[in-house]
Amino acid sequence: AVVSTQSTGGVELSRRCVVAPALQKKGDPPFKVKPSILPVAEYLIRDCIKFYPTAQCSICDNQTFPTDPKDVTQDIRGPLYVEYVYCSHVFHHKCLDKYIKTPPFKGGKKCP
Repeated sequence: AVVSTQSTGGVELSRRCVVAPALQKKGDPPFKVKPSILPVAEYLIRDCIKFYPTAQCSICDNQTFPTDPKDVTQDIRGPLYVEYVYCSHVFHHKCLDKYIKTPPFKGGKKCP
């Protein structure tokens, strides 16, 4: 299964802990470097570990991962292989493949 951090995920949380914002808001306290492991750990637990086991395919609305981990497919072309896409949604490979290959194509495909 493909599992990746979102663009505002662990890397972004870490950066915010050690790099001052480009624009400081008026009235905000001065930036202080702080340990970044806690926000990253909280993100991984809240948004990954707790989310993915119950995530639903954004197209068919069925649970993406099987309830029994031994049934997870490693075949990247398999119909129930789980795809994580840049929009932060998860899909079954067969659902995403069908959606991408189905008209309309004009104007590009939007997130379902």
